Amino acid sequence: MKIDKFNLDDGTYVRFKKMGEGAPILLLHTFRNRLEYSDKLGKLLADKFTVYSIDLPGFGDSPINTNTNYNLDFFTKSIVSFIKKSRIKNLTIAGESIGATLAASVSVELPGIVKKIFMFHAY
Repeated sequence: MKIDKFNLDDGTYVRFKKMGEGAPILLLHTFRNRLEYSDKLGKLLADKFTVYSIDLPGFGDSPINTNTNYNLDFFTKSIVSFIKKSRIKNLTIAGESIGATLAASVSVELPGIVKKIFMFHAY
């Protein structure tokens, strides 16, 4: 599975991968984790969905910019930018912990794109 990079506004990037075919679903991991956290779930979903797994900014092997304030607003804007620039439509987002909170905050920013969210162990 190929891991790609998506450039962020602060000059860094986040790693992401895309697998499968079908309706899009974005999987968001917990704090102190990485996109590989969703590998097993992604493989199960890939038969029916286009699965996007992404590092949250500054997590996994995605670099940290010491001048960036890594807060909910920055995480939300980064994910919104990823979704818009990737031209994803009719999206479901599933997240755990901070990923659950981000599913909610991103859905508020993109009500015409995010159709459903699943929140597990919301932060």
